[in-house]
Amino acid sequence: MNDLKFAFRQLLKNPGFTAVAVLTLALGIGANLAVLSLINGMFLRPLPGIQNPNGLLTIGGADRAGGFGDVSFPNYLDLGNRNSVFSEVAAFAESPFSVSADSLTERLIGEMVSANYFRTLGVSMAAGRDFRAEEDEAAGRNPVAVISHRLWQRRWNGDPGVIGKEIVINNHPFTIIGVAAKDFRGYQLPTAHSVWVPLHMAPQIQASGDERFVGRQFTWLRRLAGRLRPGVSVAEAEANLAVLSRQLEDAYPAENKDRSFRAFEYSPFPAANKTAPRVFASVLAGMTLLVLLVVCANIASLFVSRAASRQRESAVRLALGSSRGRLVRQVLAEGSIVAAIGAGLGLLIATEGAGLLLSQVPGEAGEPVAIDLAADWRVVGFAGALALLSTLGIGLLPALQAVRVDLLPALRSGEGSHSSRRSRLRSTLVAVQVAISVILLVVSGLMFRSLSLLREIDPGMRVNKLVLANIDPRLNGYDDERSRRFNQVLLDRLHATPGIEAASLAAMPPFGGGMSRGNVHGGRVAPTEAFSCSLNFVTADYFRTTGITLLRGREFLPNEPRDSRAVIVNQTLAQKLWPNSDALGELLHFAGHTEEPMQVVGVVSDSIYRDLASEARQPRPYYYRPLGSQISDLPICLHVRAAADPTALLRSVRQVVAELDPHLPLFRVRTLNTLRDEAFWQQRLAAGLVTFSGGLAIVLATVGLYAALAQEVSRRRREIGIRLALGADRPDVLRLILRQGMKLTAIGAAFGLAASLGMTRVLRNLLYGVSPSDPPTFVAACLLICAVTILACWLPARRAAKVDPMATLRYE
Repeated sequence: MNDLKFAFRQLLKNPGFTAVAVLTLALGIGANLAVLSLINGMFLRPLPGIQNPNGLLTIGGADRAGGFGDVSFPNYLDLGNRNSVFSEVAAFAESPFSVSADSLTERLIGEMVSANYFRTLGVSMAAGRDFRAEEDEAAGRNPVAVISHRLWQRRWNGDPGVIGKEIVINNHPFTIIGVAAKDFRGYQLPTAHSVWVPLHMAPQIQASGDERFVGRQFTWLRRLAGRLRPGVSVAEAEANLAVLSRQLEDAYPAENKDRSFRAFEYSPFPAANKTAPRVFASVLAGMTLLVLLVVCANIASLFVSRAASRQRESAVRLALGSSRGRLVRQVLAEGSIVAAIGAGLGLLIATEGAGLLLSQVPGEAGEPVAIDLAADWRVVGFAGALALLSTLGIGLLPALQAVRVDLLPALRSGEGSHSSRRSRLRSTLVAVQVAISVILLVVSGLMFRSLSLLREIDPGMRVNKLVLANIDPRLNGYDDERSRRFNQVLLDRLHATPGIEAASLAAMPPFGGGMSRGNVHGGRVAPTEAFSCSLNFVTADYFRTTGITLLRGREFLPNEPRDSRAVIVNQTLAQKLWPNSDALGELLHFAGHTEEPMQVVGVVSDSIYRDLASEARQPRPYYYRPLGSQISDLPICLHVRAAADPTALLRSVRQVVAELDPHLPLFRVRTLNTLRDEAFWQQRLAAGLVTFSGGLAIVLATVGLYAALAQEVSRRRREIGIRLALGADRPDVLRLILRQGMKLTAIGAAFGLAASLGMTRVLRNLLYGVSPSDPPTFVAACLLICAVTILACWLPARRAAKVDPMATLRYE
């Protein structure tokens, strides 16, 4: 305790030194904690409200290829009734909900769940109750709902009277029976759920029939959650699922052939294969750890310099009987205080930093990502571990140097015989900072070159001035005929709105991928060679609105018949099926379907439908059908081409929709530019974090080099005076100091480049159009580090060249 008190007083005597050390360390620790908070929320931390997550398994359907998908309702029932390892098995399926209450309608994301859903997860109710078993036994019989605590507070201000209140969900009345526990968002990321209804209300929610409850071919349950019985291991559960899978395959070969159950230990992250996201998270964590190394090296260098200035004090204490161990504890005590305060400030910085990182991650269907970033025991424990490691990193080497002092020289002149050893230690620390700075500069350069090339990709459509908005009339009970009338009136109103150049509707937005109606063939491709091909349903004027070029033929007509067999194909599909002839008039066939073939009436240029990077390399075959031929089971994406500023049109578009149906919510309103940026959010997030890391590292390395050379000039002042007195020119002294600084830079840069060649290979999946060993990037990093280190070396070198030899020798 006395050591800590003395260390605290010593730090207060040097407030400038202490402030720089604490703030620098806080930035380094804060960056690491921000990334850890994101990783913790995604992979480690159970979502709020779920009890005993270690006893949960996530179960899905698997095929021979190893995919992880949905489960049919009959298979779910058999699993629940015939397993011997789970005390409860719950099922759930996500769906959009149009929720109306008190004259306000909004689109929310909810779930259809089995009656034991909340009980299986251990989720309590903040008000009311959860579902009873009899409320999930017959289709459409029990229209009851549980709402989230957040929705309860936002819409009804926490009014207890909400229990028993009637709301309208997808045009059907439901009664609120419960409010879920505070902060409960659902079973898995990324979307926060607001409403839960029984599974057997699915026909009312999704306008489907009862056949999905009896047909094993209908796989619509997104996931199952199994609560292990006490004493049952994961391996035993997997073995039991394998046996049950074989039994179901034998009993129902037509529907269950090559299908099985696959289980994973519970994780907030829903992907079965987490390799890619974990690699991405590892890259982020690795970059911030490098920053912490630079920070520790920088502060250790400051402590070494401080130890040198206090060498006479250390010698006096040793001469008066203090032990060398006491001196080591003293330096480590100062380091621990700096580390503890830095870790505390780092936790505050991490809170803002993690929120900033999360804001770069797009959610599903326009919903915010529901990750809890609050510091828990893992984050606080990691902060303590970083503080401990930082204490050792910034204090151990200076502590050992502080006690390696010769008493007589130090007492006589204040400078011991080991000043050259300290100089070498400072030089090593500076070289380490330069090396890490080079690594971060290389990574930053690669990420920004890749991001720049991604932005330059031509998506095959005009990106500017295109507004997108989603509506979903089917949620409000629209049938086919009503949907067609609504769509036509909506387009007519929009075309008449000032400032709108063109407007159209489509089932899928740009970069939304595509729908599938099975494999296609035709032309030179035989039925046995049919291949997968995605499609979109669009209205007339779609290609003019989006800017996709019509190469041959025609667009769809405004009055295209409902039974139209017209189809428009993209250039890649046309080349694949009819490489040596004109595709117009040819027939597109569907493998394994009784559907009649469709006649090609137009060929359009390729555009990017989902993944910018992969489809820029290899365009995807794609085709389009009239939206009027299939309405009831499709959401709608509104495309509006603005004549000028697209943001000015948003109010007009909302007003047009509200005039047609005030209870039809317009959601996920954005521009195509925004949507394109979301497509490479990983690259943007990594580039931003690495740029911050690289900038901080290079500043610290520059300051560290300047401080090391400045102290070296001070230490060698007598030597410089003698050189000048014996006839050395001042430019010679200038070159001497510059050469010493550039030598350190060259050593650090060489190690940094060598390490970069190995480390950047893990970035391969994040890069587009750039090799991990891209020569221009490596050269640019070297030139930049050389430029800033020359600036850092120049001021101490200039001071050395101005040394007055007479004054120096007279003093000596």
